[in-house]
Amino acid sequence: MSKSLGNFVTIHQALQDWRGIAWPGMVVRFALLQTQYRQPIDFTERALDEAAMALRAFHFFASAVPATSPSDEFLEAMADDLNTPRAIAELHRLQKVAKSQSSIHSEAAGQLTSGLAQLGVNIQDYDPEWLQKQVAVKRVGDRTAEIETLIAARAKARTQKDWKESDRIRDELARMGVVLKDSKDGTTWEIAR
Repeated sequence: MSKSLGNFVTIHQALQDWRGIAWPGMVVRFALLQTQYRQPIDFTERALDEAAMALRAFHFFASAVPATSPSDEFLEAMADDLNTPRAIAELHRLQKVAKSQSSIHSEAAGQLTSGLAQLGVNIQDYDPEWLQKQVAVKRVGDRTAEIETLIAARAKARTQKDWKESDRIRDELARMGVVLKDSKDGTTWEIAR
């Protein structure tokens, strides 16, 4: 690893602006915890993406449930020389159990919330749409005005029943990664997932 080669990043850079995204501390923490403290850390954008997606999945089940106590398996993993990868695997198992149960207020969800809290992750403070918003900003950037202009031109073509032009503009927006949603109230757009 070498900073001059560009394959080195500091935590400060990740929190401020790394590859166009200012990563939340919670995501950086969770990504770092996926490696046992005695092992070298493979700190990549993919690891951060995976951490953000895991927190999003956990948020659905744990954000509305008060913490109970961590599961025995989670506590055993932490007692085993702070084996955080094993503890996180237990959190994923608890999330699957909570998903399979009929009530969102299940014991597994409470244990999930508690396990996350033990790792210093307050899941109630996590914005589950954060990653999607960041991807949208990164992909669209300062092209929002251009997208809005194209959508207005498409709306005008549709009112004039110029379907060929309307389809051309829709296809151009699709190439930009923009998905249009037409309704009786007008057209809205979002970034393709």
